[in-house]
Amino acid sequence: MTTERAIEQPFGRPGPLDRAAHFARGIWSFSRRHPLGAVGAFVILVVAFLAATAEVIAPYDFSEPVPLDRLQGPSTAHFFGTDDLGRDTFSRVLFGARLSLIVGIGAVAAGIIHGSLWGLASGYIGGWFDAFVQRIMEAIMSVPLLLMALVVVVVMAGCGAAPGGDAGEAAPAAEAPPAEPLGSSSIAGAVRFDGEIPNLPPLDMDADPACAAKHDGPVYPEILAVGEEAGLGNVLVYVADNVPEGPYPPAAPPVIDQQGCRYTPRVAGIMVGQELKVLNSDGLLHNVHSLSEVNRPFNRAMPAAIRQATFSFADAEPAFRIKCDVHPWMSSYVGVFEHPYFAVTAPDGSFEIAGLPAGTYTIEAWHERLGTRRSGVTLLDGLAATLDLTFSPPE
Repeated sequence: MTTERAIEQPFGRPGPLDRAAHFARGIWSFSRRHPLGAVGAFVILVVAFLAATAEVIAPYDFSEPVPLDRLQGPSTAHFFGTDDLGRDTFSRVLFGARLSLIVGIGAVAAGIIHGSLWGLASGYIGGWFDAFVQRIMEAIMSVPLLLMALVVVVVMAGCGAAPGGDAGEAAPAAEAPPAEPLGSSSIAGAVRFDGEIPNLPPLDMDADPACAAKHDGPVYPEILAVGEEAGLGNVLVYVADNVPEGPYPPAAPPVIDQQGCRYTPRVAGIMVGQELKVLNSDGLLHNVHSLSEVNRPFNRAMPAAIRQATFSFADAEPAFRIKCDVHPWMSSYVGVFEHPYFAVTAPDGSFEIAGLPAGTYTIEAWHERLGTRRSGVTLLDGLAATLDLTFSPPE
């Protein structure tokens, strides 16, 4: 062989096509020798591909409820059907596979890093440390994985429990709230609407015939509840400034009912840490979706079989909306307070805030569409003060 030919065809350096062919032959050989392993690898690759491309492949938003499409069977529009909120099951499976893949990769990566660090330390230090690590690993490997998982769960639960007995000094008991109010003064008055009352169209409940069947006639929205003598209902009235220091006597926790495919009451107030009880008297599918910004939002489905759900709030927050995604006309508003000095106006606009000590306070009234009104009031010990507030239509 001449030098020129040896340069043109260097010995021992296969080209890209040769390497690809060698790789393909290796895969084919593995598949013939391990058919089940090949099937498993193929399934993993398909799941990984679908998870990685979920946003492109998924035909619908996996979290968006569509009330008219709920509980549908498999079809060309929804390959796996829909769930009880009308969400596309196929899209949810794709995004669920992505989450499972991320968790699996994270767990494997954590195991590799953790094991590598212990192995390197054991090999570098040697001696008693190496023997100690070996005994630990032998003990772990001798315990079945399921039993080990149960032990970890029990230990973690025990670590989160409050200390008791002789394990340490017990945490001081929470101070019991006083049974009597802090003062004997009160504020009573009315909130009124000064303006032309708009003619609002009735609610369209045709999207769910079961809701429409619960009413004999048209149902009108409660956005502007104006009663006799222009009294404005569903207004949240509360002490905004100079709030007396606690501890406070507890206010009665509110109960919101889903009745006639409407939230009742429309507006409510609650103290931090109190339990908000939401009922489902309709016996229909609803969901309770809070749009809170300070407290952690929640979104809980309430099928017909679930008659009650409870929620609580850790921080004070101005009134926020709670809605039902299944029935978009359903709304309620909840304000969270650190004190019990709040009230919601009755249908005639009247309200009363009792149990206040004597002093000067700023009272604020909030309405879901008309905004807020503020006014000062001075209370004398043991006497009731009168305060009237007026809302006008926005300009």
